[in-house]
Amino acid sequence: MEEIIIAEMILFMVLNIFWIALYLKKKSTKFKKYNEKPLVSIIVPVYNKFDFIERTIKSVYNIDYPNKEIIIINDGSTDGSEKKCERICKKLGIKFLNLKNNIGKALALNEGIKIAKGEIIVTVDADSFPEKDCLDYLVPYFADKKIGAVAGTIKVANHKNFITFFQRLEYFQQAFQRITQGFFGAVITTPGPLTAYRKSALEKINGFSNDTLIEDCDVSIRLHKAGYKVIAEDRAVSKTIAPDSLKSLHKQRIRWCRGGFQIGHKHSDVLFNRKLGTIGTVFFPLYVLWLVLPLLILPTFILILPSSINSFVKAIQSFVGMFGSFAYLNFQEVFLIIENMIVDFLDLGHLNLVRIMGLLSLSIFLLFIAFSIKSIKEKFEPKDLNALILLPVYWFFLLVIFVEAVVMEILRFEKKW
Repeated sequence: MEEIIIAEMILFMVLNIFWIALYLKKKSTKFKKYNEKPLVSIIVPVYNKFDFIERTIKSVYNIDYPNKEIIIINDGSTDGSEKKCERICKKLGIKFLNLKNNIGKALALNEGIKIAKGEIIVTVDADSFPEKDCLDYLVPYFADKKIGAVAGTIKVANHKNFITFFQRLEYFQQAFQRITQGFFGAVITTPGPLTAYRKSALEKINGFSNDTLIEDCDVSIRLHKAGYKVIAEDRAVSKTIAPDSLKSLHKQRIRWCRGGFQIGHKHSDVLFNRKLGTIGTVFFPLYVLWLVLPLLILPTFILILPSSINSFVKAIQSFVGMFGSFAYLNFQEVFLIIENMIVDFLDLGHLNLVRIMGLLSLSIFLLFIAFSIKSIKEKFEPKDLNALILLPVYWFFLLVIFVEAVVMEILRFEKKW
């Protein structure tokens, strides 16, 4: 049992070190840029986003770029978004395309591309808010004809409870990995909240496809297959509304998990395909590994769960008991209690290989988090520490969702965006 746990921790450490090493190795990568201001078409597909769509439209409208058109597409909304979009678009002089029936985000984007006049297409989700200068950072890269898309950096706009605190950290990690992939021109996923595409490249691959639940990952891989590079820009930022309840997070992650399996199956020909460069030899294999990783750790997790819960409960009881007695202790006694706890933890007689490897893997993970935050110029806040401490609880939740998603795919449940 110990051997399995140690092997899993080694894998965890290797993956974190690998990302950090790649980032440091290719950080100075430069791409050709120009100073022209070509016409940019910003497309916002909307489906039942009544609470956020006005803020989104105004954020897009306020982007500081002189040569842009905005296309708002109502994709058969049933919550009043249609009339709200129509009213705002009429007031601001924005194009509004109203689809009476819901056809899905991918096909709605394609409808927008058909009427778009710009040579660059920028997609923005209906619950996301791009910063004013984002196009100044995204557009110049299209001077290089091999660039098919440029992904922006996505941050959580509503970090207000533990559910969104966890996602805030998660989005930092995703941004860091995307930036690192971008140094190699091999971004796996072009995020919906902010990505710029070369229109001719999208037309070459027949636009977005609705045969998977994560069209943003699918379109990126198809661009790679068509011979384009997909890069990332850390300074082009869009903030997005993350799920703030277990129900909404569950729905989103089921879609992401099932979509990941569908991508792995649809694009299995990319795996270890040397003709596609690092996307085939490095980053898609890592993507597939991340998909199956829960399967590798699930047996161990189930075996150690009872003892882990027991240890956790005892630790909480001791912690509460200790603080309950603080009222009856003087400062010197409290200091001695804490000192004894530290000495006990560092006691070499208590150390074994599992504990040493655990401390080492934790240290490397914290280093990975630090690089993630620094890479997108964020600051570590107190709430991030709270999320870090309780991260295993969040991972357990995601593990349960993974198992559910596997079952749904095996039983071929209906695909629902």
